[in-house]
Amino acid sequence: MHSEIKGKSRDKKQLKIKIMAHNIEVRKVNGVEIASFAESTENGTQRAWHSLGQIKRERMTVVDALKESHSDYTVTKQPIAALSNEIVEAINNGQFINAAMLKELIVSDKQATFRSDYNETLGIVSPSYGIISNEDAFGFIDDICTAGKGTACVDCAGVLGNGEKTFVTAKLDPISLKGGHEDLIDMYLVFSNSFDGKSAMTAMVTPVRVVCQNTLNYALTNNISRWVVRHTVNCNQKVANVAEAARTLKLFDAFKDEFQQSLDALAKVRVTEKEGEIILAKAFMSPDNFKVYSRAGYDLNSQDLSTRTKNQMTALLETAHNGVGQSWLEPYTGTWMVNAMSCYHENTAPNKSFDKQFESVLSDKGAANKRIQNLYDQLMLKVA
Repeated sequence: MHSEIKGKSRDKKQLKIKIMAHNIEVRKVNGVEIASFAESTENGTQRAWHSLGQIKRERMTVVDALKESHSDYTVTKQPIAALSNEIVEAINNGQFINAAMLKELIVSDKQATFRSDYNETLGIVSPSYGIISNEDAFGFIDDICTAGKGTACVDCAGVLGNGEKTFVTAKLDPISLKGGHEDLIDMYLVFSNSFDGKSAMTAMVTPVRVVCQNTLNYALTNNISRWVVRHTVNCNQKVANVAEAARTLKLFDAFKDEFQQSLDALAKVRVTEKEGEIILAKAFMSPDNFKVYSRAGYDLNSQDLSTRTKNQMTALLETAHNGVGQSWLEPYTGTWMVNAMSCYHENTAPNKSFDKQFESVLSDKGAANKRIQNLYDQLMLKVA
């Protein structure tokens, strides 16, 4: 069980964890707050909105990124026991606990994922749950992004919560929106790993730079822009297969071509102001709310719409006109509307935590992702 774990713990005083809205891990070490996040910058100016962590002037290798973001910890699976009231009382009184008594109370079909450096439980999982270490989950990023040269390419990395989830973002070659240098869209390879039993390891090609204000985010859930490895018994072999596939099949190049075609097609979609409002509303509202909006003659001021829906749509339309990246897009084109929806969820909509925002935007099951995909699908129908 947990008390039987061997190995060195970090030689630090008792640490107090501080979790804020961004959900980046922040620990107080010897009276100093240290954030588990690192990012690279060109001029030493922090770009992440939460203003936490270590700033590096050059891109990092995976090894350096894991070290600088404090993601270089190990996680193991440990037995758990359902303690009786008598044992709990004995523990509280500082009494000796017979090991044989504890053995009888071990839960056979559950185990704990246990962070070794801080002796903390991260989640409760089944015995068949497969742990993917951060080193294994992210280790091949350098190779993929630099065509085997192994040079530094990591843009940022961090730890969420108490270590339940980690992420690494590597920068790839940009894509041009209109063919001009001023319209280059930076592309990223985002990897996330988890230890809480609630989500899979995910690798995703995206224009989204995690933990920063972003521009375009196209869901494209049905293409090869996303790879998911679930935490099963043979998960580490699957990670190796993903790495090999990315190297040999040049998956990023394939996604880049498809993404470029999508950008070109969406840029050709042009609608009126009212039609744009209706399209955004259909992608954003629930089916029931959209029916109310439709029956009201597509009037956002209708008394039949809830105040919450009106406020959300007003914020979405305001973002469409003044949000990040909107000024250099032609209003009421497909790219303008998709970017507006993405920008709303990444920068405007209130989020209880960055962890939830991360899942909402990047997970194929997230609410934001579904809305963006819904909007994208509507617009693509107009391309034909």
